[in-house]
Amino acid sequence: FAMGDLPMEDLFTKAGEQDTKSLGADMALVGIDEDFFLQLSLKTELNLGKIGLGLQVPLNLRVIDRDPKSENDYYGLIRYEDWDETSEYFRVIRYARYGQKRDPFYIRVGELAANIGHGTIVGRYLNNIDIDTFRVGMQLDINSGYGGIETLVSDLGSVADNTTRSQLVGGRLYVKPMAIINPESALNIFSVGFTAVSDLNAPVQLNRDVNGVALINNDGQIDVIKTKQTNVYGLDLDVELLHNALVDLIPYTDINKIDGAGWGLHIGALATFKLPIGLDLRLPIRAEYRRFKENYVPIYFSDFYEIERYMYPLASDSGAPKGAVLRQASGEDGLNGYYAQAAFDFVGLLQVGAIYEDYNLGDPNLAVFLAVPALKIVDFKAYYARTGITGTDDIFVLDDRSMAIAQGQYEVIPFVFIVAQFSRQWTFAASTGNYDSTDSWKFGVSYNFNF
Repeated sequence: FAMGDLPMEDLFTKAGEQDTKSLGADMALVGIDEDFFLQLSLKTELNLGKIGLGLQVPLNLRVIDRDPKSENDYYGLIRYEDWDETSEYFRVIRYARYGQKRDPFYIRVGELAANIGHGTIVGRYLNNIDIDTFRVGMQLDINSGYGGIETLVSDLGSVADNTTRSQLVGGRLYVKPMAIINPESALNIFSVGFTAVSDLNAPVQLNRDVNGVALINNDGQIDVIKTKQTNVYGLDLDVELLHNALVDLIPYTDINKIDGAGWGLHIGALATFKLPIGLDLRLPIRAEYRRFKENYVPIYFSDFYEIERYMYPLASDSGAPKGAVLRQASGEDGLNGYYAQAAFDFVGLLQVGAIYEDYNLGDPNLAVFLAVPALKIVDFKAYYARTGITGTDDIFVLDDRSMAIAQGQYEVIPFVFIVAQFSRQWTFAASTGNYDSTDSWKFGVSYNFNF
C-alpha cells in the first residue's frame, strides 16, 4: 500500500487529480509480526492524466529473527513469505491504470480497492488483504451515452487455478433505454442495470482437527474440503436527477439476491454538493435505507471479504465460511437499517470521509478516510474500518475486527523524505486455524525525485 490508493479515495479523484512523475528508492526498518527487516525498495510512480503506473521492487531482509524462528527463508535472510508463490513476482507491478472510473474507457490491473454500481454488492473490495500474498486483479469498464459495463476479476493468476484463494469474477451491465429510442430525449437520465458477481470456489467446509482447528494443505493454504460457487445478483434503477454547478443528485434503487440465501432492498441517493466561490469545495454524500432478510448481507463483497469467506462473522471463534453461514441462516425475520456516507474535500488540501451502517439487529460498522494530499512538505493519508461495533468504547480498537492503514512522508531536504507506515492486515496462523490480524510498520528514508 506504499502511498497507493486506499478505499474511499476514489471519492476525491477528480478534485485531487494532478499529473505526477516520480522515481525513487526506500530504505527502512520494517516490523512484521515478531521479526524486524531491512526493506530495500526501488519504485516509480507515473500519473499523466488518464495513464497511471506504479512499479516497485521490494526486498525484505531479516535482521532480527525472534521466536518462533523462521525455517523457510533463503539462507535465513530474505523473507520467504514474500516470494513463495508465482503470483508474488508480479508485485513489482503494483498497479497499471488507464482512465478513471466513469470515463468512457477505464482499466486497472494490480492492487484493487473496487466498487461496482452503487456498491451494494461489491463495495470497497480489497483483493490484497493478506500480508503474505500478492494478487493481480483487474477492473475493466466501458461507458457510453447508451449504457455500459463494469467488470471485476480478483486475481488474474488464479481464476482457472486449483486454489482455495478467492476466484472472484463479475460485472454490471447497464443501459439507458430512452437513449436507444431517442438519444436527444430528456428521459435519458434513467438507467437500468443488472449485476452478477461470483466467487467461483467459495469455501463451504474446512478440514479441521479434533479440536476444531482449521488445517493447511501442502501449498500452505487453508485446507478446504468442499467449495460451492456463491453468486450474488442484482437489479438496479437510477436517475441523474440533477447535474449543475451546485449539486449532482442521483436517486437509486437496488434489489439484490444471494443464490441459496436471502434478498435485500436498497433505496438511496448519491449527491455531490459544490460551492462555486472560486475554490474547489466538494461534499459527496450518500444516504441509503435498507430492508433485507436475516440470511442476506449488504455489500457481500466488502473490504473484509477475503477473510470473511473463511471465517464469518469476523474474529468469531465459531466462525464458518460466509456463504455456508448465510445459506444455513433463517430467512424468516426481516431487518431494517441505514447506510450513510459523507466526504469533504477542501480545495485539495484536506480530504475527510466516513461511512456508517447500522441495523435493528446486529452491531454497526464504521469506516473512516483522511488525507492531506497537496502539501509540498507533508503527505499523509489513512483508512480505518471496523465491523461489529458493540459500543462507544469499541469504535477505535485494533483487534481482529479492525483494518487500519496509515502512511505519511515528510520532506527533510529536496527529494529526500522521512517515511512512516502502519498497517493492520491478516495472515493465516496454522496454530489457531484462523486468519489472525497482523500489524506491520515501516520507518525509514525515501528518495523521491519528481520530474
